[in-house]
Amino acid sequence: MRDCQLYWGRPDDAISSVVRTLSAPTTFNLARGHALLHYAEALTWKREVPGAVDKIRGAAQVTARHSSGRLAETVRQARARLQPWAGNKHVRTLDEELRSLGITTPGCS
Repeated sequence: MRDCQLYWGRPDDAISSVVRTLSAPTTFNLARGHALLHYAEALTWKREVPGAVDKIRGAAQVTARHSSGRLAETVRQARARLQPWAGNKHVRTLDEELRSLGITTPGCS
């Protein structure tokens, strides 16, 4: 559903959906990581780079506690969407943090 909302150009609706998921008391870590990445994508659509970086950071921290290769790959994809802002201090800091977690992307190799 969140992907559809973004496809239709409705990032605010996608954010609302993610916030409901994240506020549920039974959200598992893996689902939380994916929800944070959807949140980051919606914020990227809105060009809210610091917020998107923060959500990607949260998802990357989940990867450090979870063995999901798919989640790590989705973190890489989310970071790739920030490539137009690669010189931004928030994105550069994220690159360093991803590198320290062993999640390399074209922007932080």
